[in-house]
Amino acid sequence: MGMLDIIGESCCGYGKTRKTSKPTCSTKKIRIALAGNANVGKSALFNYLTGLHQHVANWPGKTVEMAEGSLCYKNYEIDIIDLPGIYSLSTFSKEEKVTREYIEEEKPDVVINVVDSCALERNLFFTLQLLELEVPVVLALNQSDGAKKRGILIDEKKLSEILGIPVVKTVATTGAGVGKLLTLCTITSGLKRKAKTEKGKINTDKRYLAAGKIARKTMKLTQPKELLVDKIDELTTHGIFGYIIMLVVLGVVFYSIFAFGGSVSSIIADFFNTLKPQAPDLATKLLWEGLFGGFVAGITLVIPYAIPFYILLSVLEDTGYITRIAYLLDGIAHKVGFHGKAIIPMILGYGCNVPACFGCRILEYERDRLVTAFAVTLIPCTARTVVILALVGAYLGAEWAIGIYIFNLAVIAILAKIAFKALPGEPMGLIMEMPPYRIPSPGAILKHTWWKIKSILLVVFPYYMVGGLIFAVAYLVGAFDLLNSTFAPITEGWLGLPAYAATLLLFGIVSKELIVVLPAVLYATTDLSTILTPVQMIVLTVVALFYIPCLATIEALRREFGLGKALAITAFEIVFAIVLGGLVYRALGLVGIF
Repeated sequence: MGMLDIIGESCCGYGKTRKTSKPTCSTKKIRIALAGNANVGKSALFNYLTGLHQHVANWPGKTVEMAEGSLCYKNYEIDIIDLPGIYSLSTFSKEEKVTREYIEEEKPDVVINVVDSCALERNLFFTLQLLELEVPVVLALNQSDGAKKRGILIDEKKLSEILGIPVVKTVATTGAGVGKLLTLCTITSGLKRKAKTEKGKINTDKRYLAAGKIARKTMKLTQPKELLVDKIDELTTHGIFGYIIMLVVLGVVFYSIFAFGGSVSSIIADFFNTLKPQAPDLATKLLWEGLFGGFVAGITLVIPYAIPFYILLSVLEDTGYITRIAYLLDGIAHKVGFHGKAIIPMILGYGCNVPACFGCRILEYERDRLVTAFAVTLIPCTARTVVILALVGAYLGAEWAIGIYIFNLAVIAILAKIAFKALPGEPMGLIMEMPPYRIPSPGAILKHTWWKIKSILLVVFPYYMVGGLIFAVAYLVGAFDLLNSTFAPITEGWLGLPAYAATLLLFGIVSKELIVVLPAVLYATTDLSTILTPVQMIVLTVVALFYIPCLATIEALRREFGLGKALAITAFEIVFAIVLGGLVYRALGLVGIF
């Protein structure tokens, strides 16, 4: 009698059924790592197991985040680590390296290899690599209900015999098979398994051949029912209709984010405006705009836009539609210098560059992530949009504001193309699993959103507030008078702006909308046409669009790519914005429109 015959199903003791801050079990402790390809249901399994007892952590010395949680099961206290979804352990990408090093160095008691039952052969390639690491492995044939609907029948007992590891069918979204899976893990934990083949001697071709052979021996195909989801898949990847549907979906996403974000942001801003001190002196005004204004900026410019974006992004990810978007856009994006997936963080960039930089993690390769992050920092976020609307739209008309946006996209495309050519490495085509459409789990979507929002808050608020306070104090002690005179050759001579523009741009490092807010504080006027000419408005807007990102964005770049790359991007954008602003100033003078 095999192991699967003697183990019964149990649904008691999962972390999701407990409401305490930390599960308290017996002294028996085991650590389980979830490993597998992307889009196989690892996160759904993790959420089902751990419930409320989870947090996001970094593997020490790495920047790739991993979800970590805990639960109690049959007197065991179990820690669960959700490793990044990857297709191989060849350590070409950051995620592959992190996963391999975690398994080899941290030595979890058990690795649950989560496999998509609908794509057994492709998933088994990764399984065979895991087995070569000589760690205890339990294989979860996830999404087994979907496989059955598609006429795919897998003999898990035979698969277990061939691989030499326990195998169990699961449906992570409903919890089917999860009790049996955990019991197998408690039995398997700590067992030293010996690889059937000599480590390091199997090449890629042999693994693929072995995976195909195993799949053919254990899998039987029957006539599947014609599913509505297959018709939807065909329609959404169609050469014509697919693009129409994509534009509609992205349009709805884009509109929803900014309609919701704009309304909530205005409500929050109006509320905080009622708290402003009445008729304050200049020092109080500056401290308010600097310290408390940084806090308000974080609340009004990040949260209202980031929350709906991450909810909608999670929906697109969990349904499987995001891979269709990447597939449709990959060809066009590569002509410019982007990966197809880059469209996602770039859309977020119009809300806030900080979560957009973090969103670059969905790209597999460092080169693609860096090019996309560079482009993201040039996209007009909400704060830059305030500058465009307040300087150009309000005084020069909507057509000029639209022209600024088009100009911005053209410049980004050119710079991205140059960056793509300049950075070392070969262009990577889009190789991606096309998972079947699924109904997303509301709980998983809310959890993913909360994790991402927490990481943003830790970056945005400290830098907004501390940066604003430092600049406010610097202004009060007269440091900006020296700044204005020092940089007058650039602001007045090259850019054609007033000398005080240096102060505005420096405060803009905290948050770009301060460029149009501070004149009201410093010069007691809300009519910017009294202190800036139309040409100066356009030039100041162009410089604000392309120069140094806000402090929070710089910190996001540092966390994702290191201090050196963050400073390099910042330095380039400062120089580029100044050069471009001067050229625009002279071009407008030659044309003589104003």
